[in-house]
Amino acid sequence: MRRSWLVMMLLVCVIGVQAQTSASLSGTVMHAQRPLEDVRVTVSSPALQGTGSSMTSADGTYHFPALPLGRYDVTFEKSGLPRMRSVAILRLAQASRIDVELPELGATEVIDVFASAPVIESSRGSSSLALH
Repeated sequence: MRRSWLVMMLLVCVIGVQAQTSASLSGTVMHAQRPLEDVRVTVSSPALQGTGSSMTSADGTYHFPALPLGRYDVTFEKSGLPRMRSVAILRLAQASRIDVELPELGATEVIDVFASAPVIESSRGSSSLALH
């Protein structure tokens, strides 16, 4: 009986330590003061193998429930809107939140430049030297 009690306590301690080695990140993405659906939210960090990504839901929310602790670069992308970046520092058992408002895509102006090289006549040649 005493041995099973010791095993149970050890198991509870191990589970408790595992639960405290991560943090969560969530938030809401807005545009024109309205929730924005289908925004790709990407997190990258040296603490994370590769990158993680999620799409915002109909109410503009996203959630990464269990990320390793550390510094994260967070990118928000939706076609037709400018990409935004933010930084999050995730600490032990912390629930971090990043809410963003994606602005309108600024007006862009396209200028086409067409130029041609000057014509050089190779049949007539002359040379001159001017001394002053």
